[in-house]
Amino acid sequence: MLSYNKDITREFIRLLVKRLKGDDKFLEIRMNGEDIKIPTNAILYIKSSGNYLDIFTVSKTYTIRCKIGNFIATTPYALEYLRIHSLILLE
Repeated sequence: MLSYNKDITREFIRLLVKRLKGDDKFLEIRMNGEDIKIPTNAILYIKSSGNYLDIFTVSKTYTIRCKIGNFIATTPYALEYLRIHSLILLE
């Protein structure tokens, strides 16, 4: 139960920071030799597969070579992202 409450609190803080930040921030990535700017508010979620990340946005999916820890360290607002290792659904 304590772990659940900690996750809920972290999610609440993440959403609060996202609403309060006001100005749009961009995530700058390099993919296939070109620099791409992705608005952070357009990112739906990010999936890690070893040394690669799939960045899912509303309109497109970007795949870059980067570890998740390094990625979160370079984001404008690290609290915007909630890191989940596994998902267990309980009925």
